[in-house]
Amino acid sequence: AKLRKENGLTQEQMSEELNISASYLGKIERGIQAPSLPLLIELAVFLKSTTDYLLMGYDLRQETRRNCLIV
Repeated sequence: AKLRKENGLTQEQMSEELNISASYLGKIERGIQAPSLPLLIELAVFLKSTTDYLLMGYDLRQETRRNCLIV
């Protein structure tokens, strides 16, 4: 919901763009239902995010870079 709201979209607007129901999007946002892999990828692209961020709340690539030691 955070990214959707940051993009100034309601559930209705976003669900219409993704061709899914607003109630299904609400269930995904609340963690009641998981999206299919194709929809997860579509959500990441639509929200200009990553699947890592959508699934875990942070971008795994960024965390990996921070944890690397440079010799």
